[in-house]
Amino acid sequence: MAGLAVNTCFSYRQTMRAFLGDKDVREALTGVDGAIDFTRFDRLTVERWLKKKAISGHAPSTVALYLVALRAFCRYLVGHGRLPSNPLAEMRGPRRYQTESRPLSTTEVRQLFWGTPEKPLSAPVDGRELIDHVQFTVQYAGALRSSEVRALRTDDVIWHEEERCYSVLLSRAKWARSDQRQLLDQETSRMLGAYLLERPRLGDGPYLFPGPTGPDFQQSTNFYSARWRRFCKVRGVEPRGRKLTSHLLRHSAATHMLAAGWPIRAVQDRLRHKSLAATQVYLHTSDRQIARLLVKRPPLRPRAAKKRPDIPGALRSLLDGVRELT
Repeated sequence: MAGLAVNTCFSYRQTMRAFLGDKDVREALTGVDGAIDFTRFDRLTVERWLKKKAISGHAPSTVALYLVALRAFCRYLVGHGRLPSNPLAEMRGPRRYQTESRPLSTTEVRQLFWGTPEKPLSAPVDGRELIDHVQFTVQYAGALRSSEVRALRTDDVIWHEEERCYSVLLSRAKWARSDQRQLLDQETSRMLGAYLLERPRLGDGPYLFPGPTGPDFQQSTNFYSARWRRFCKVRGVEPRGRKLTSHLLRHSAATHMLAAGWPIRAVQDRLRHKSLAATQVYLHTSDRQIARLLVKRPPLRPRAAKKRPDIPGALRSLLDGVRELT
């Protein structure tokens, strides 16, 4: 599982525990000596277990993730000579239902981080509000995952004089095989620079955005999510049918980069996607663009007749002279 994020490894382990803990699976894989014999691992056993999970009410997306974990385990068995080939290589999971993608608008992002004339930003009342403001701004500006923001360390923030901006170090990020640096824009860098001056009095621990409790003072997933929900409520950003998770900041950043004209390859590098297909999800047309097209180019409006090209004056005079001669 080299190169996989910590949460992905944890999810894979949970799946394998549930799979091997199933009574029917253990009976199918148990050898003559009473121990688990992975050479008996086959597609039929997996299909029966996944079907059981689907019938018990697990969502298609969850069942698909189970299959991904089991397929990775089969690759491990093949690599160590326990299986001759991967029995799940050609097995397809249930088709996931794609829900509507509604990222934050640029107006909402400005409202969150920079304020509006109607609702200007006020100074943070305490250190926790300061941490919230800067960490969510960094997450949007760097198109980061929440797990990556929580793992940022103060000593890994570096100033780049030529670009006039800061960068943060992403350690053991998803799909990464080495540490990666992520540059931030100049506006966010100015905010982060002011935050670094206040960081020593905001808490202990090595993390750039510390949590409330020790021993290492890293924010938990639930605590980070709760602070994000509170941040949206205070800033006046409403769900409007969306699920307001902090990961929405990453989706919004990707959508806004493509709308601003970034090449899709540059966006892929910025998001650190392994496949270009993952980045193409954000190539959707906004409701505003659709409305503009319906006004300017309604499908039932007849096309205007093509105008005949004007003949230059000299050529027209020449033709008129020819007609007079004839």
